[in-house]
Amino acid sequence: METMYDRIMKMCKARGMTPSGLCVRLGIRKAIMSDLKSGRTESIRTGTLCMFAGALGVTTDYLLLGKETNLTEKESQLIAAYKQATDSERETIDFILRKYTT
Repeated sequence: METMYDRIMKMCKARGMTPSGLCVRLGIRKAIMSDLKSGRTESIRTGTLCMFAGALGVTTDYLLLGKETNLTEKESQLIAAYKQATDSERETIDFILRKYTT
């Protein structure tokens, strides 16, 4: 059975990073990954789960339950890119979005 760690590992690999690198990037203790990998814990705090999901461009449901998201890979990449963008870059993206959503 695929675990939360397996899903995090798969998504990290698809994005060219390691679970440890993801933790460093998010400012989260690396021990969380060790605990998930070893099975010492099967759950994490909601805030941490949300941070992982956001950084990986997936839903929390996917990380928790393995449910596939309805987003395409491109949509997931766009969400992840937006979250990593600078304030100035986000303003540009928001400007473009207003053009197509209003």
